[in-house]
Amino acid sequence: MIEAIVGILIFLGVFFVAVGVIGLVRFPDVYTRAHATGLLSTLGIGCVLAASLLYFNWVIDTFSIKELLIMAFLLFTCPVSTHIIIQSAYRTKVALWEKSVTDELKDSASAKDIEAGSI
Repeated sequence: MIEAIVGILIFLGVFFVAVGVIGLVRFPDVYTRAHATGLLSTLGIGCVLAASLLYFNWVIDTFSIKELLIMAFLLFTCPVSTHIIIQSAYRTKVALWEKSVTDELKDSASAKDIEAGSI
């Protein structure tokens, strides 16, 4: 039963990585590409690490805390780094895709502070 769950988690991890790579290649601007890579790193690598944790804990019968630490590190750092990359791209006025419908940050207070030079 554990081997089946490990196989499913590895399949999900590979699926998320493949979808993220396709999104990285196909999406039109830096904002959507950063979103795809953020999901790729968080979900894809997280599923593979969860499969590794299950396999080594219950099949090989050796406990390793390394997978848990790496998963916690990825869970906290990947979304934050993706947000910082997107925010810095917005601050340096990287253009949105020409077919973008809305710019939600345009009317926010932080965008006005960025334009005024106070941030």
